[in-house]
Amino acid sequence: NWVAFMADRGYAVLQPNFRGSTGRGQAFMEAGLRKWGLEMQDDLTDAVAEFVKRGVAAPGRVAIVGASYGGYAALMGVVKTPTLYKGAFAFAPVVDLVELTREAGQGSGRNTVRRQVGDAREDRERLEATSPNRHAAKIQVPVVLIHGTHDRQAEYEHSVWMAKALKEAGKPHEFITLDKGDHQLSHHPYRMQTFTTDQMTRIHDAS
Repeated sequence: NWVAFMADRGYAVLQPNFRGSTGRGQAFMEAGLRKWGLEMQDDLTDAVAEFVKRGVAAPGRVAIVGASYGGYAALMGVVKTPTLYKGAFAFAPVVDLVELTREAGQGSGRNTVRRQVGDAREDRERLEATSPNRHAAKIQVPVVLIHGTHDRQAEYEHSVWMAKALKEAGKPHEFITLDKGDHQLSHHPYRMQTFTTDQMTRIHDAS
């Protein structure tokens, strides 16, 4: 458990129920539809502000960490609010919403992606504006990417695209490839590598 791991090491961990989260009713979940990088991201920003207001966290000492959609949110956080976080750690993130919606396939899977994220043609401007890899130049802090090559939920290419964008923008980053790794970190050695990596520690220590 990511939260337990970080809390055990003395970090205050904020895991907000941003709009779109399950477990809080249908209306709350539907409030996140097509809001990736928009109100869903603003909920994280507001939660950090409240954390700081309550004295739990100090301004300038907050890192953002996430996996899957959380990895997307971590990267979008340092794009949209570049001075709010000291670093971002993203495991198996989605980074290009245009490509995500374009490659959604057919049938129910495609309909689900269109409903949750958008349509590659109809919503292209919005999707481009909320794709972290297309705005890497805005990032001002170190970024760590970890992704398995056999991920079938968030394609490995997304981290490849993000790493390329960060490199071209001259931004500090680490990109760790887990050969044949999956979306769930099922391979125990990879799980250990992820939670003990020096890169993750450096981002935590900055916060």
